[in-house]
Amino acid sequence: MFAGYAQMLRKLASDTGGPVSQFAPPVLVTFLVLGVVAHRNRKAVFKQWFWQLFYLTLMTGTVGVLLLAVYYAVSQGMALAWQAIALAVVLLLLPGLDLLRQYAFTSSVWPKTDRAP
Repeated sequence: MFAGYAQMLRKLASDTGGPVSQFAPPVLVTFLVLGVVAHRNRKAVFKQWFWQLFYLTLMTGTVGVLLLAVYYAVSQGMALAWQAIALAVVLLLLPGLDLLRQYAFTSSVWPKTDRAP
């Protein structure tokens, strides 16, 4: 996580991308860490629907990155560096995403009124 924040600080200092490209990754990682910590401490943070939507959004993005990497590998035969980076990012996210799934869908911290039908 610290390497990600160091990379974010370097990017903020040197890149000229828009606000979304600069701030979306650290915000998403911060919420992922918040969800994992809340799950480990068995505390309800925000609402259950927020975590379910956040999990589904992250999973959609993760699958999208994997599909894009496969597409580039098959159709354009690009160097494997980009695909290796995408795979490494996905592999680093998987444990956190699994804990977030457990927290959002099966955790006992949510009151009965907040549970999805």
